[in-house]
Amino acid sequence: MKKYKIFKRAAILIFAVILMFSVHTAGLFTSFAAQTSGFFAASSLEREVLPPDLLTMQDGTAVTTAAQWLERQKEIRAMLEYYMYGPWRSGEGETLSYTLTRGTLTTWGGGTYEADLIELTIEKDGKTAQFNVSYNLPDAAPPEDGFPVMVVFGGIGHADYINQKGYALITITDMNNIASDNAARNGEFYKLYPYSSAWEEQSGVLMAWSWGAGKILDALEQGLGAELNINTEKTIVTGVSRYGKAAAVAGAFDTRFAVTLPVCSGFGGLTMGRYKSNNTTYNLLPDFANDPNSGAVSNLEAWTSTGGTEGIQSLQGSGWFNENYKGFTTYSHVPFDQHFLSALCAMENRYLFMITGINSDMWNSPPGLWYNYEEALPAFELLGLEDNLAIQMHLNGHSAELEDLVKLFAYLDKHWNGKDFSKDDIPDSLKMFLADFKLDDLKTSVFASEANAEVYLAGKPNPEIFESAVNEAAELPIKIMLGDKEYPVTVTRNDDGDALIESVNGGFRFNYGSNLQYSDTFAKFDLTLPDGIQISDFESVTFNCKTDVNYWGKKMAVLAAPKPNGLPAAFEYNYSNGAITSDSKPITVLSTNNNFPSSTINVTSITMELDKEAAETLDGSVFEISLYIHMEHLDGDAEYTITNIVFNPASGVEIPEYIGEEEPEESNDEDDVSNSENPADSGSESTEENTPANTAVEDEVNNFALYIGIGVGAVVLIAVVAVLLITSKKKEK
Repeated sequence: MKKYKIFKRAAILIFAVILMFSVHTAGLFTSFAAQTSGFFAASSLEREVLPPDLLTMQDGTAVTTAAQWLERQKEIRAMLEYYMYGPWRSGEGETLSYTLTRGTLTTWGGGTYEADLIELTIEKDGKTAQFNVSYNLPDAAPPEDGFPVMVVFGGIGHADYINQKGYALITITDMNNIASDNAARNGEFYKLYPYSSAWEEQSGVLMAWSWGAGKILDALEQGLGAELNINTEKTIVTGVSRYGKAAAVAGAFDTRFAVTLPVCSGFGGLTMGRYKSNNTTYNLLPDFANDPNSGAVSNLEAWTSTGGTEGIQSLQGSGWFNENYKGFTTYSHVPFDQHFLSALCAMENRYLFMITGINSDMWNSPPGLWYNYEEALPAFELLGLEDNLAIQMHLNGHSAELEDLVKLFAYLDKHWNGKDFSKDDIPDSLKMFLADFKLDDLKTSVFASEANAEVYLAGKPNPEIFESAVNEAAELPIKIMLGDKEYPVTVTRNDDGDALIESVNGGFRFNYGSNLQYSDTFAKFDLTLPDGIQISDFESVTFNCKTDVNYWGKKMAVLAAPKPNGLPAAFEYNYSNGAITSDSKPITVLSTNNNFPSSTINVTSITMELDKEAAETLDGSVFEISLYIHMEHLDGDAEYTITNIVFNPASGVEIPEYIGEEEPEESNDEDDVSNSENPADSGSESTEENTPANTAVEDEVNNFALYIGIGVGAVVLIAVVAVLLITSKKKEK
């Protein structure tokens, strides 16, 4: 009997342990299912040269019905949240209250003025957020159904004209109070929704600002609309520049906004990342022949766009987006383009009205906005809502111009009130310029003209150009110097990159095609150190660098990682502090230089001092090395060369002669660039079996197998205990 009790107690203890493992395992099974639901690490996604198709589901099914489009919109929302903007906060679990008051506001110039304010208070889970917005009502009596209202991020020009047209204005004047315009994640929004390491808790600043606009709608629906005679169904959300990005996001995700009105939203807003418009010349006639601002353009017939491609790296450190967005090295790695954001507005009784400047907004790529219109239109056409999408471009002004508002109100009069456009509605200052305006003009742009057809087409992504730039198998045998001794290495390019790599005497050259904008391609080489020599025995690396033109934003680093894992497929570059990091694999930054020579058109000798403390953390004798250069060549075509690479040993360190089976042949390029050529990026990528995607999946599978094993082991253990109990009981009898 005593033995039976012992077995019984043991069985209970074992069962309790198994139960705990079972609960934990169930949670991990759920986690496994969630993590393998179709989203993969940004750094593991393959490049898509063309914009992904709006009307194709993720499983490849064609979208041909309105019901299918609703499902497709859910997929699009999920992708935009996961990879770019972070989670949309619907307000679930919040309690909102508001108070009408009067207070003092501060202008951009530091002045102050008295304004009518709405004080909004939001409570959630015992936490409180509070912010004020100002409001301006038309002087005229409200219509029977109330004033339509424009919710404005930051501020908008021509406020008096807006009120005169019968529209109320509610303005979020202090955007930083809701969320600071940086990556600090401060502000009232983050009091309720703290930013953390989990992507589900990584709402970027644009999402935070959008939440603030949604709180205004909450208040209007809870009674504020009735108090101010505002029509809660005729709502517009707008903003300019970065606030135009916020307007695009708010209108896409908060379907209560009837009209989404992003102004000059640019990259990260509605400009297509895959369109390249830099250094291209367009004919702006006859569209802007009578424009009051035509004097700002020296030659309307041959207007050249400069600076028209803002690289993805310049957006990633802004705080506007989530952490996943930092994993992309180019726009063509993103599994969508900005027409996906536009298409979330493709619904009954909802409208998207895009606005941008042309001459004033070259860096925002105005042709890239027209490309968005073209790519988003099929979703609206599927629903028979092609008139619900409009585009308006003015010649000059990074702002909402008077002509934009004239056309907007004519458009809304038609859709909301059934009123045809009348020339009498045009202000005197614009009567000549807008004499021939008609609403159908909001379905085209100057970039759609026959005169611009060829150059506009050239800016679109071209798979043929992309394929011609890919050179996966490039392996260039060269010799580098360890002190005064020659050692052979084989230089390769990272597989994620686009540039062609070719041999030159004493080094290698990168050639970037016209469809490329940043030096995201980099070179790498394996280095086997002689016996008894460590990385920490070297104090610096010297090489010659030359570029075909003087690029800006050049940065330099020496990176290393032990084999077999080696360096990752891509690096993240932080614009604010020059830091180079990777999400997928550990790297050691041996040296960085944020003051790269301003001019490398002529051959320039560069020496990078190595961090001895960092070098001492590296064990082993076989490493993957990258001389990583970050260069911004926004005009596309670029080339640069690195030659004469020398690892300089510290004083007293003797490097032995190379002893090997067979040294690789060195290239005899017709150009002698040992002392004159163009610069190349350096870097490296992991072996195929260690790519981020494979590693992540492998880890998940290993975890899954581990807990399956635990489960099976538990069953066997129970069976053994049961047999022991039965045997013991029989013996007791």
